[in-house]
Formats: sequence, structure tokens, C-alpha cells
Amino acid sequence: MRRLLGYDAGMELEEGMGSKYGILVGFDNSRKAYTGTSRLVITVPEDASKVEWIEVVFIEDGIPRLLHEVIETRNSIKIGEAGEYIVIEGYGRINYQRDILKALSEKSGIPLDALEGKVDFKRVGGSGKIDGKISALKDITVDDKVVFKEGDVIAIIEMESTISGESFKDPPEGAIDDLKDHIQLDRYKSTQYGIAIGFSYDPEQMLAEEPGVPPLIKVYTRDELLRGWD
Repeated sequence: MRRLLGYDAGMELEEGMGSKYGILVGFDNSRKAYTGTSRLVITVPEDASKVEWIEVVFIEDGIPRLLHEVIETRNSIKIGEAGEYIVIEGYGRINYQRDILKALSEKSGIPLDALEGKVDFKRVGGSGKIDGKISALKDITVDDKVVFKEGDVIAIIEMESTISGESFKDPPEGAIDDLKDHIQLDRYKSTQYGIAIGFSYDPEQMLAEEPGVPPLIKVYTRDELLRGWD
């Protein structure tokens, strides 16, 4: 590595492996592998015969650091946190916000162009808190009628994430249950929609900013979520 990058750059890479840098390797069968160890030990995917590319990944920023931890530990909490940031706020070339707004538009009847550029996506997270929310950055009008005022929480988001590689067939029940609980809180008493998302991703693919299987998105009205308490 020192020969390839030069002595100083090679030394910096070696010293920062696992804390500052990681190595992502692409193979000829379209599979990828990752290492964060200074020994640069990588498990070669089955059926791979040669390396196509090597990329140095900075893991100082939030999402790369989370993905690094997912790859190294397979920690279920980190899997969920990384998935939430990727889907709700986006990461590099990966952005699912328009897909979420399309689903919200179809459910609410509000035209997509009335929402785009006028809402804010925020990942919240934490114990007992929603995973994310969509808020109005300005008044949103349809046919000269204000449907959401600036600052309104339009929808709350709950997610379940996995790195199983299998796409979700149905909205995750855990996310739906969390929506039912959280939409009853006083701070969301005016929120009209809840969004349940199931996201299955490949962490190496995400590090390379390559979209994989799109998330499953299901939008519910407030009344639909509260119906179980009637």
C-alpha cells in the first residue's frame, strides 16, 4: 500500500484504518468486500476471480461510520440507525425522498409538485422517539387553499431495516405499531399521516453509494392508524 500511494499517504492510511479509513473492494462478479483492519484482510466473495477496483472510504462522517460498524459487528441497532439515515435523509447519490413523497402524494391527493422543495426530512431516532418526520418548510397550498402551514409535521416515519438482502413483501408490523403509538402523542396531535418503511440493504453497496433494492413504503392516514382504538 505504501508503494502504491507513496510512503506518507500509505502510512496515514495504515494508521487510520478502522478509525478514519476503510477499504472497499469491487470484484469481477459485481460483489464487494470491505475491511477496516490495518492488515487489509478481505474475504473474497464466492465466484470472484479478480479485483476490478479499490476505493478508500472515509468513515469519519456519520453514515460511513455507521455502515463500518454494521459491517464489522452486524449490530442490529446500528443496522437500524444506518438505514434510517440513508432512507430519511439520503446518503451521497442515494436518495429515496422523492419515492416517499410520491407515496404521500398518492395517499393524500396532494400533487407531488406541491410538496417537492417545500418540505424538510429529518431523522429523529432515539429510545421512545419517532424514527423521522416530514415537516412543511413553508405554507403548502392546493387550489389556493392552505393544506399545511409552515412548521406543520405532515407525517411521522417509522422504519425497520435489515441487511438480509431480501426485500420486504409487506409493511413491517413493528413500524406500524410504533406509528399507532406515536401519532397519539400530544406533539403529533395534528399530524395527519404516518409512513411505515421496510428497508433491506447491502452495507458494502451503500458505502459505494450504489442503490440496491428500494425501500417498501406504505402511507397511512391518522384515522387508519387510530382505528384500532375505536
